[in-house]
Amino acid sequence: MAALPFVDFKQKYHKIIGDKPYKVSNKTGAGIDEVRQAIAEAAAKLPLMGEKWPIHWLEAANAIRAKTDKSMIQKQLDQIMTAQGVAQNHCLILAKWLHELGELLYFHDNDDLKNVVILKPQWVTEHISLILTSQQVLDKQGILTIAQRDRLWSDLDYPMREHFLNLMAQFDLSYPALDDRHTHFIVECLPSDPPDYQSTWNKMSNAKEIRMTYELNMLPPGIPTWFIARAHRFTTHKHWRYGALLAENAAQHNLGLVRAFPEDRRLELIVRGNAPNYFFDILRDGLELTLQRFPGLDIKRTIPCPGHHGQPCSGEFNYDQLEKAMQKEVSEIQCQEALEMVSVYQLLFGLDWRTKDAVLQKMEELKQDITGADENINNFFNWIQGHFRKQHAELQCPYAFTLSQQPVNWWRPFAAREVILQLYCQQPGHWHKTEKGGCYHIYELDKCSHFIAPHLSKLIMLFNAIITLGIGTVGHDTQLKHDLEFMSELKQKFPNIDDHVDDATKRGLCRLLRDLDPSDSWGGLKAVHVKPQDDVLWLCEKHAKEYKS
Repeated sequence: MAALPFVDFKQKYHKIIGDKPYKVSNKTGAGIDEVRQAIAEAAAKLPLMGEKWPIHWLEAANAIRAKTDKSMIQKQLDQIMTAQGVAQNHCLILAKWLHELGELLYFHDNDDLKNVVILKPQWVTEHISLILTSQQVLDKQGILTIAQRDRLWSDLDYPMREHFLNLMAQFDLSYPALDDRHTHFIVECLPSDPPDYQSTWNKMSNAKEIRMTYELNMLPPGIPTWFIARAHRFTTHKHWRYGALLAENAAQHNLGLVRAFPEDRRLELIVRGNAPNYFFDILRDGLELTLQRFPGLDIKRTIPCPGHHGQPCSGEFNYDQLEKAMQKEVSEIQCQEALEMVSVYQLLFGLDWRTKDAVLQKMEELKQDITGADENINNFFNWIQGHFRKQHAELQCPYAFTLSQQPVNWWRPFAAREVILQLYCQQPGHWHKTEKGGCYHIYELDKCSHFIAPHLSKLIMLFNAIITLGIGTVGHDTQLKHDLEFMSELKQKFPNIDDHVDDATKRGLCRLLRDLDPSDSWGGLKAVHVKPQDDVLWLCEKHAKEYKS
């Protein structure tokens, strides 16, 4: 038998322990005793092994083991411990230790699980196995409905069924669908092999395509299955353990394909369609949210080369390097495969705010395209709005506004001139100025330029798109065109202020608006959470009512 490259394996897979590989024979049993001894020695070095416990702790642990109850609430567990002399402030420590040793199940840091303590872990294992071996769940490609759960766990009351399902999510055995709390994906029941998705996918082979690849240092459980569950509202019912084919809507004008390659520790997200940018942005957000569940994960994002002179190219570009190129205003970067120069703006088209001119040009082209123009334009505008809202997430004040110039004496410095800040209602398809209030005079713009200037590029792009599409009353407002010209001129007056909207800039804008409007009335605008993306829109009273359940 050829020797294994053990040193290389240890460098690649950091959790391998031991100093050598072990040769064993299942036929003769040779080497198995040596492996058992190595496992015992490694186990002896684990945390808690060999630790000395106070006598009160041992007595409390024995009292817990003697209980015939299969579960109890956390307060009852504390009472058992304190009755044996364990100090109240040591109860959590002992409970965590018993959990680590497998004596009980207690997830104190999980809000869905912390109130119930499982005293007999085997009880949970037996019930989970009923789900994992259910032929009905297997036949439905790993989808578990609440009705199926209730049938399989009929001996449990409703609260315990919910708790067991939350335990399965804790163990990365199941994930709830984001749009339907009655549907769960059972990871172990998902088919390993993909269904026939190629026939649907290949119909879009000539459509526009956006692709991003994620190279990871490891592929932990939950990737991509947690994402597939979260994206269930886009399901085409073609999913498997390592991927899914998704559609933006029933018409399937834009399709998304996510695939994981465990051996290569790689993820791939591709969206094809007439106007794939918006759908790609939605799926990418979900995938990034999935990756954030694993702190310390090393991620390298790459974008494929678009090709040269009409010929395809296998080259790839590091997304972080493209970001740096944009920051340094480098317009072209060399493809290392073909040694040809490629436009940075072309590579990042639809992925970065700074490609706004190209995006607006594309929108003009879509307006001229009669076939499917409305849907394509709407998708493009939705992408622009989505980026705008994402950039201003968690902002505690309205952030859609224009600036207009007041007539002044010619000799006054530009930055010291008076301007008017006008807030807008963000109702999709019906943007409009606030009708009562929400219009403020700023007398010395230079004093607040650091809080306003970073927002201007995004606002200019957004309102230009609204004008291009003629959306609502705003899209036909002649004054808006003059305001945007002024805002563009204003942006050029502050070239040293970066477009990046950081937390300090967000706080500064909120302080400015509160100084201008101490009552925080802001023209009647209110923050409204809109499903399913949980976006925050600032809406007038009339439009906010449409979202009240």
